[in-house]
Amino acid sequence: HSTNKLEFWTGSGPRMYVNSSGTVQIGNPTERTKFGGNYSSKLQVEGTDFDTARISIISNSTNNSLAPQLVLGKTSTADINSIGAVEDTEAFGAINFMGSDGTFFREGAFIEGRVDGTVSSGVVPGSLRFYTSNSSGSRSERLRITSAGNVGINRPTPSATLDVESA
Repeated sequence: HSTNKLEFWTGSGPRMYVNSSGTVQIGNPTERTKFGGNYSSKLQVEGTDFDTARISIISNSTNNSLAPQLVLGKTSTADINSIGAVEDTEAFGAINFMGSDGTFFREGAFIEGRVDGTVSSGVVPGSLRFYTSNSSGSRSERLRITSAGNVGINRPTPSATLDVESA
């Protein structure tokens, strides 16, 4: 095809696209590459309202412990389908919350999972870190939950169950 794009149609028009770089686009035939000006995503869902701009993961089960999951995984190898152990302080997953400044999407908030200690067989200790951006666009860590269960507010290395420092 002249556009090097695979289109999937239903009803009156195209609904999903796969472009020549392997990006799957739902709702928009044009790949977005302006997320912070640095990267794009291999799966893009775009819409004009609440119903068309969301992703649902639904579990149908009578088992109370089978809830839907979003899994972010990290391995320390550059080979597809290989497994290399992650190391202390390595990031293993993140959720970015972005808004448009009129030119690019810019990060306003960020939640990150990081390795928080020594990795061994069957054990990957982790911490959660919460970041926000101020009015100048500078990102700062505001909250951390360590693998030991300590919570730090404006404290990157909390030494107590709740360790708070004024901003």
